[in-house]
Amino acid sequence: MTSSSSAPPRDAELQLRPASGEARGNGAGKHHLRRPDERPLCTKRKMLVGLDLLCLCIASIPFFACELKAVKPYLRGFFCGDLSITYPFVAREAIPDSLLIGGGLAITGLSIALGECYRVRFRGVHSRAFVRNHYISCLYKELGSFMFGCFVGQSLTNMAKLSVGRLRPNFLSVCNVTYASIKCTPGTYIADPPCQQPSAKMVEEARKSFFSGHASFAMYTMLYLAAGLEKPRPDGE
Repeated sequence: MTSSSSAPPRDAELQLRPASGEARGNGAGKHHLRRPDERPLCTKRKMLVGLDLLCLCIASIPFFACELKAVKPYLRGFFCGDLSITYPFVAREAIPDSLLIGGGLAITGLSIALGECYRVRFRGVHSRAFVRNHYISCLYKELGSFMFGCFVGQSLTNMAKLSVGRLRPNFLSVCNVTYASIKCTPGTYIADPPCQQPSAKMVEEARKSFFSGHASFAMYTMLYLAAGLEKPRPDGE
């Protein structure tokens, strides 16, 4: 009596335990389990990488717009007798743009790359990026941040140049005029200075003196390098 009363009814057992044929037929557990080596095509980390690239493109728009002459500088005049714009025009720059950009990117980029490789190799630095190679993921973060700052800094510098429209020291020489040729009295403000330079590009460049693009780029690269070398390490160094 005791054993028969404690055993569950057969009908209830059949309700609780599904038939094996039914479990095989509906494919239970096959479509809801993912293999460890299977990864979705689009993950959150990949989307963040795409967002990084989008931000980099947006930050570079003002820079390229200014470099491609899509925006004209502010037309600022001058006071007659102003000696700061009477210097002669020199075709060759003391430090060319190519040398400045190449030197800044090479020195800072190479230093960052060597530093990150040293950290990964000897300090055991790890990354949670979807890229399994720690060298590539660390270089991506550091060099990506550096390039983003370059575009932002140069975009702000070029926008300031166009907004201020300060005349370069060789403005009169570029325009092929002198104070005597335009017959202006000292202290008189010339709102629309005459310019006899046929090249409109040279005239526009003569109106973009401040901020200095060379100084801003050199200062950014060296400050970023100094901040990267002094960055605190996870082990307290």
